[in-house]
Amino acid sequence: MNHIDQFDQEHADALRGIWFLGDVHGAFKHIAQALLAAKEKPRWLVFLGDIDIDHISFREVLAPVKRHFTDTKVAFIHGNHDADTYEHWEMLHDCGDAVALHGQVTDLDGVRVAGLGGNFM
Repeated sequence: MNHIDQFDQEHADALRGIWFLGDVHGAFKHIAQALLAAKEKPRWLVFLGDIDIDHISFREVLAPVKRHFTDTKVAFIHGNHDADTYEHWEMLHDCGDAVALHGQVTDLDGVRVAGLGGNFM
C-alpha cells in the first residue's frame, strides 16, 4: 500500500466530512440543495476561491448554513475574482467565524489543508 492509500484509509471519516467547493461565483443554491440531500452532512465546507460576492457579506451568505447545519464549519481561500474590487474583498472577509486559509496550514479534523489564494497582478 502506498502512502496516499494509507493516508486515505486512516483518514476516511475525516475526508468524507470535507466538501471542497470551487468557483461558486455567487451561486449558492446548488450547495444548499446538496446539503439538504446529503445523508451524511459535512463537517467542513471549504470554498476554493471565486466566491464572487459584492453586495452581501459572506457571513450573511453563510447564516442559513450556520442555522440549519450547526456542526458544519466553513473555511475559504480567495480567488482572483474575490479581489476584483474593494467591495468583493470586504464582503468575502466579513466572514464571521469562517476560517481564512490563505497563507497557512490548518487542521480540519485531522486532515491538514494548506491555503494559497489566487490573484492576478
